[in-house]
Amino acid sequence: MRKARTARFIGGVLLLALAMTVGVGYTYVNYLEEDGLVTRLVTETWIPFFVLGAAVVAALMLLGAAPVRGRRVSPWTLLPAAVLAVGLCIATRTPVVWLRYKFSYWMVPFAAVFAYALLLWRFLCALADGACRKTPFDSRAALKAALIVVLLYLPGALAGIISLEPVRFALPVLPGWFWMPIYLLSGAAALAVVERGHKAAGIALLILGAAELALCLCALFSGETLGEGARLPFSLMI
Repeated sequence: MRKARTARFIGGVLLLALAMTVGVGYTYVNYLEEDGLVTRLVTETWIPFFVLGAAVVAALMLLGAAPVRGRRVSPWTLLPAAVLAVGLCIATRTPVVWLRYKFSYWMVPFAAVFAYALLLWRFLCALADGACRKTPFDSRAALKAALIVVLLYLPGALAGIISLEPVRFALPVLPGWFWMPIYLLSGAAALAVVERGHKAAGIALLILGAAELALCLCALFSGETLGEGARLPFSLMI
């Protein structure tokens, strides 16, 4: 039994590292599309954000941080936050499914989508649990979950506002090293919906997060131009 738990834990660490370092680099593909005399650049989703989010949830389950049966909560308590999360992704054309899209600063950041996926997983688990369905609606918890969804989107909203022409020309250009830590650390709000009490999982998440942040900053400060084929270093830069 102990060996099985250890194997699951190691598998969770590897899956999470793979999703964050390799998967993020394969979220889209660019190609040229010819329509008569017109040639345009097309961007299509390669790995949707929610697919990566599902991989992150699976990794957290293997780590013991997102069990099927966690804290008892009514699905109707989580429903407003879940609807808000999906609505934000649709409204900002975040590529959570396979589609053509234009890059926009308004899109929901990776870390937020991963947290939204975890929130949706908790909602589905509560919906499938008869005891949770009988749990009364908690308005305070529902408001807290909705606020978490909004807080997770704030970096995306801030980037979108700064990208507007009147604001962009009025403010100094903020370097990448300013934005990337904010985008990565915005996922810390997901701690409110992650299952607590597993110290080993907490240590693994802390180490992986610190390593990802360090690699991200190293890629940004290196100043190297990354080609379209350099998917792995590009994912570290993101």
